[in-house]
Amino acid sequence: MSIRVNSLEEYEAVFRSHYAGLVSYAFGFLNDHDEAEDVTQEVFIKVWERRDSIELKSGWGVYLRVAVRNASVNRLKSKYRQMMSEELQEFREPAELETSDLDLADLETLANSILSQLPEKTGIIFRMSRFSNASYEEIAKELGLSVKSVEYHMSKAIQWIKKNLSKHWYMVWLLMGMIKK
Repeated sequence: MSIRVNSLEEYEAVFRSHYAGLVSYAFGFLNDHDEAEDVTQEVFIKVWERRDSIELKSGWGVYLRVAVRNASVNRLKSKYRQMMSEELQEFREPAELETSDLDLADLETLANSILSQLPEKTGIIFRMSRFSNASYEEIAKELGLSVKSVEYHMSKAIQWIKKNLSKHWYMVWLLMGMIKK
């Protein structure tokens, strides 16, 4: 047995009985009421356009929830892609970046300022690794630590830098590239 929408009246009945709940469901994904309504309306438009080919085995509730969930996730993916595209565009246009006026000396000053906020031992280990190109084994031997301890401090330093510069990820790349030299 399959369930179909055979008339406009049946479609309107399905719409009336499910619309509000589906908007709320979409809002849970999107956190924007207007977007949730848009997604839900788009799903109902597609249902109407494909009414002759949709065959349901168990009812409209499950089908519509899955369709709204998928449409909401697709909307989020699209917004994320657009945001990343804009970020990359800014990265490709260095004249528009606030950091474009910085020269190497300014970047070194910024890097030192950031690294000075690390715990003392973590900062020393990070500088030895990145500025002096010392291996973890060499650092461990010189400081009387285990290699695992050096790895731990390096991991903490990198996590801290990423966390504190996450909004300006391009700066992380610049700083890491500069620090590695």
